[in-house]
Amino acid sequence: MAVALFGACAAPPEPPWLGPRPVTEVERWDVHQGSRRLGQMLLLEIQGTRPGDEAVPFYHVQNAQGQWLGYVDADGRVYQRVPFSMTEVFRGIHPMEKALGLLYEESGPLMLATAGGVPVPVEAAARRRR
Repeated sequence: MAVALFGACAAPPEPPWLGPRPVTEVERWDVHQGSRRLGQMLLLEIQGTRPGDEAVPFYHVQNAQGQWLGYVDADGRVYQRVPFSMTEVFRGIHPMEKALGLLYEESGPLMLATAGGVPVPVEAAARRRR
């Protein structure tokens, strides 16, 4: 009888859409303001749970020490990470350069560079995946 009760109390399996999904790095840039390196922006894609599902792209933003500052989704929504908390703050919908300025708390013009040091305009990098 105890076995039947234990089986009745077991949690149902979680739906596949709630489970872990692979995340793929598509591209990475260094973020600069003038000659000063502020950190990195990574274009990541969250893969779907089933074959044929569309991947979800987003831009992960880190400071120079590799700490996560926040992210920008493909529609320009900016979310800033709150240190020592599981929450994040929605900072609005902005073009990529403004979004990076908010996350880095910088007001001057920002520039991206590839791993090889080739400069890339901020908005050009953002338009690649939209």
